[in-house]
Amino acid sequence: MQKYNFSAGPSVLPKPVIEQIKSELSSYNGTGYSIMELSHRGKDYIKVHNQTKQLIRELLFVPESFEILFLQGGATGQFSAVPLNLLSKFCRAGYVDSGQWAKKSNQRIYDLL
Repeated sequence: MQKYNFSAGPSVLPKPVIEQIKSELSSYNGTGYSIMELSHRGKDYIKVHNQTKQLIRELLFVPESFEILFLQGGATGQFSAVPLNLLSKFCRAGYVDSGQWAKKSNQRIYDLL
């Protein structure tokens, strides 16, 4: 029986996608390497990266005036990324504590600055 994951984060992939992943896992596009082993600076990965950005633009109608970033990290890291990159010990910023994630992010910012 097929199981379906409706949790936050990972989600259901169509069977054909799973089959393609299986067939390319040990050698992506005939490179002899898994996609996970390719250099993020290599031409094979850069092609995948640029195609993915273009598909996101088309799917979500993202204009060329916006940059699409692929960032790692969970909700805590993503939620605090902007203030952590824009603030220093010598800057002040207003912060709205709107609930659990805001409180957690706010505490992380204080811990790191």
